[in-house]
Amino acid sequence: MWLHLFVSTIQKINNFFGDDSLSILRLDLPDPITGGNKYFKLKYNLQEMKRQGHQRLLTFGGAFSNHIAAVATLGKKDNFETIGIIRGDELTEMSNKVLEYASNCGMKLIFVSREQYRERNNLDFQNSLLEKYGPFYLLHEGGANELAVKGCKEILSFETEKYLQVVCPVGTGATLAGIISSAKRDQKIIGVAVLQGKEYLEKEVAKYLACENSHADWTIEHGFTLGGYGKSSPELRQFIFQLKNQYDLPLDEIYSGKTLFAISQMKRQGLLGQGNILFVHTGGYSFTH
Repeated sequence: MWLHLFVSTIQKINNFFGDDSLSILRLDLPDPITGGNKYFKLKYNLQEMKRQGHQRLLTFGGAFSNHIAAVATLGKKDNFETIGIIRGDELTEMSNKVLEYASNCGMKLIFVSREQYRERNNLDFQNSLLEKYGPFYLLHEGGANELAVKGCKEILSFETEKYLQVVCPVGTGATLAGIISSAKRDQKIIGVAVLQGKEYLEKEVAKYLACENSHADWTIEHGFTLGGYGKSSPELRQFIFQLKNQYDLPLDEIYSGKTLFAISQMKRQGLLGQGNILFVHTGGYSFTH
């Protein structure tokens, strides 16, 4: 079964903030598709699927979902069936590289309207999928659940304890919750929202933390979404291009690139405190480079 020793690397960029340096936890390096935070979010879910005896996994995602690509990859590698419920009934398997790749891996893609997709957590909707496709292991959008949080608690290690500020992207809140749960008391954890979801994201993270004994200070910055999920700007694209050329640092416009761009802006605006900063690179550039 897919599981390997995950070895992360910390890359340091000197003078990133003028005289100050930036450290980057490169979760993206072990594998461009199944690495990043996806490894940690899927790790215990796949173990649980195996324990329950399922050979079919059904999950949810948008048109450019890295989660969908990762699940499709692992289904092909470990020989289990995968079904992806995709937001957008106007889409097809050939609409973009992510969907084409997932389909080629053998994932059955089901395209539903946005109205239908909003019902993904509704028990009646899930039961209708069960009747149509047979028994499956249900994995929520982005792989976000308590087992994902359990996996993401393993992202930080003794090597990251010296960083007083840890910053990561926030989409579903599971990765952020895992990092908060394992952070030291003197560390501040900052999530950068990549979609419009003020208060909602805070509630999601708080829900995951309800059963955790966490003492770390945390917050979510909502001022850098650039208008919403997947939204970009010429400044962001130029920023990503520059870092790729200057430091051989691959980034995407949806998660890691947007977050690092936000870090640079927050530092310039005085929104980040003093002390060393660790940026958690969660991957997500597989189909943009």
